[in-house]
Amino acid sequence: MSAAARRLLSLLLLLAAAPGAGAAAEPAKQPFPCIVDRIEGPLVPGGYVALTGWAADLTHGAPVAKVEIVVDGARQGEALLSGLRPDVLAHFARQDFLWSGWSGSVSLEDLPPGDHELQVTAVSPTGKRAHCGTHRFSVLAVAEPPETAARAIAVQLLARAGLLLGWLAFAGWGVARLTRRNLVGLRAPFLGLALFALFAEGGTAFRLRPAISAGVLTVAALAVLLVSFRVRPPVRRLGPRRLRAGAGAIALVVGFAAAAVVPFASHGEGAILGHIDDGIREAAHADSLNLYGTRIPPDATGYIASMGSQMKKALGRRGGAYLLSTLAAVFGERAHAVYSAAMLGLGGLAVLGVALLAARVLRPYGRWRWIAPLLVAVNSVLLVVLYGQHLGNLLSVSLFLAFLHESLALPIARRWHAAIPAGLLIAASWTLYTETLPLWGAAGAASLLVAGRRRWRGTVARYALAVGISVLVNPVGAARTMRLWGTFGEATWMRSSYNRRIAGDTHYFPTGNVVTGIEAYREDAPAAVGRTRALLMPVANLLIAGTVIAGWARLTRRRRAMVVWLLAPVGLALLTNYRLNFPYGYARFLPLAVPVWAVAFSLLASTSFAPRGGRAPVVRGAQRRRSQAAWTAALAGAALGLVAILALPAARHVHARAARLIPAYDPAYRVLPSLAAAAGRDAVIFIEPVHGAEAAWLMYFLGGNAVQPLPVAAPHPGLRYFVLGDRREPGGGTGARARPVSRYFALRPPDAPRAAS
Repeated sequence: MSAAARRLLSLLLLLAAAPGAGAAAEPAKQPFPCIVDRIEGPLVPGGYVALTGWAADLTHGAPVAKVEIVVDGARQGEALLSGLRPDVLAHFARQDFLWSGWSGSVSLEDLPPGDHELQVTAVSPTGKRAHCGTHRFSVLAVAEPPETAARAIAVQLLARAGLLLGWLAFAGWGVARLTRRNLVGLRAPFLGLALFALFAEGGTAFRLRPAISAGVLTVAALAVLLVSFRVRPPVRRLGPRRLRAGAGAIALVVGFAAAAVVPFASHGEGAILGHIDDGIREAAHADSLNLYGTRIPPDATGYIASMGSQMKKALGRRGGAYLLSTLAAVFGERAHAVYSAAMLGLGGLAVLGVALLAARVLRPYGRWRWIAPLLVAVNSVLLVVLYGQHLGNLLSVSLFLAFLHESLALPIARRWHAAIPAGLLIAASWTLYTETLPLWGAAGAASLLVAGRRRWRGTVARYALAVGISVLVNPVGAARTMRLWGTFGEATWMRSSYNRRIAGDTHYFPTGNVVTGIEAYREDAPAAVGRTRALLMPVANLLIAGTVIAGWARLTRRRRAMVVWLLAPVGLALLTNYRLNFPYGYARFLPLAVPVWAVAFSLLASTSFAPRGGRAPVVRGAQRRRSQAAWTAALAGAALGLVAILALPAARHVHARAARLIPAYDPAYRVLPSLAAAAGRDAVIFIEPVHGAEAAWLMYFLGGNAVQPLPVAAPHPGLRYFVLGDRREPGGGTGARARPVSRYFALRPPDAPRAAS
């Protein structure tokens, strides 16, 4: 049955549940309609059940608060809300039903073969429950091959992420030592990332693969490090303060990574979480670079070659593919197998970036500089980016935080080479993530508030020098970015408010509570809030507001300017996207808003604990001063404590969803390359009419073979054709002539191909 027919059937079924539809509506007694369109999937132990449907509250519209999916009354699934359903909108003539669609999945891990029962329930914002039906399905008795234990996968991911961070630190250590003496260890990984982007981008001009460019960078980094030791001899004895700072930063990153790795490992070896196709395109481009280099042969076929050609012509960011290509070459894997390790390492780098910025901003309050990275490490926004395969976003966050740190050094620098780190970071952004560069410019302009009028001229000159350095060392990336921005201005779809509203993978505007961390962030729809949390969140907002007011009163003028400098550019970016009715753009700036908010809030709260460097209000009498200090400290402590208390279950919500939700990536697809190799590179493989990320993953693993949808007519007799059958699904049998056959899939000659349904 086609998708259009399924949707029409669901609308017809609605007549039995819709109020006012006649006597048939009486027995159902549904408070609002809830329909299941489709139930399918690899129904075997270790597989999953996939569902789609729609639900809409007659009073509050769509989406509903949540959709509950339960197998056999115990096993819980996960649902994504806010699916686009123009058919439902047209049927009811209600604009608020446009995002009434939902999709969900339930893992069948360790579920025995046989008949099972599936129940789906939709819950409205007011708590009303609509039963979407009870459905029965059978799990086929197909044996599963032994899988790597989740603990071993987690150890491997952590080790690879640690090696990535260690290599980035080594690559940037020499430049960090030569440009400034302080915070060398914290600055080094970010400068190493910038240098990698520049070497990889420059290497493409000489037909070098990213892995070879990384090797050249390693040799150059060693030479620069040796020169730095000669120019600036290393400190013979590290003081306890430096040792504590380094150990604290490492402990934060390790703790964050150890908690964040669990959902990655639970989905199997090489799994990529998320339902978008960003990771597939980046992995395919990376594999194309490793397989063909920068010049793809004209006779190359298949998804890898075609995606490599498309990305070569595209004006979008390429740095993520460069990084994946290097990691895949180093570890001897395909790019998808190192994707999660790269995400985990960059997530840790983002936490390290908050520690770096906080160390500079909270210098007078040294012992409190760990508040900000702790708040970010438990914030659900960073976890959503991590599990949603937004590699570019993580790169953007790391570079932006390092740029903010270097910006604070430009006004007080006495030598021109202080602009080099900022220039390298800007140059790397041309290659790694260009969409947020206007925010960098706004942050640079706002930093003049911190510099003061006497330093404006020198600060502007150093910023201009940094931009000049960025164009000089990365002219290819700068030119490509300018052309990309030109296409944004010419894009007609951006001029429509409706088109901006439905673009991307998020379709609503989260509240500021997700930035502070007290509310869980979700890309599909607002997260449900329990009764206790609903009572505590306003209290937390009042405590935050009180801490901000009290801290603002105690800050010096320069540190007040620093708070404005941190918050104003990101706040303006969020407001602009909100006014443009562009939720996707709003969501892309949220990961940048969280760390700057955490640093600014930590600065405001720290004045209540340690007023050194702040400006205490004029109060008569020592008794009143002590009383006021105690009250402000208690207020700040209560705010920080409640934010942490509410942030932990919000992060756990995202963590649990990532573990339960079945990603578009299917670990069973790993057997497809061997099947395709047995069929031969000249074979054409027909697949079922799947769409979106699932179809892209099939084409990715089928590698160099030409892949087409299952045809209606017989194929051309002069070519070798096969039909791919999924042995895990009902109707996916292979027949007696199937060849070759794996435990999951089989290729059979298309004697009588089925029509696309």
